[in-house]
Amino acid sequence: MFTNHHPSLNNHGLHDHVAQAAYNEAIDKVAELTGLNTQQSLSLLRQQFQTQQSGKSSSISSLTKPILAHNEYQFIADLFH
Repeated sequence: MFTNHHPSLNNHGLHDHVAQAAYNEAIDKVAELTGLNTQQSLSLLRQQFQTQQSGKSSSISSLTKPILAHNEYQFIADLFH
């Protein structure tokens, strides 16, 4: 028998899946572009998110070492917008 599911519940699961896929792809892309391992890439992304959340400059120059060129940084940032 056909059961009508609430659309927001279905969308929530889809959104979680999309967010997880983007998260994994971002970590992989940072690792590929920088030559860092997965844990280091995750740390770099975490540092960038914390910088943005704390209201500090979100530019890549706010990191202690400019690892990514602006184009790569913009690509990764666009994955989350």
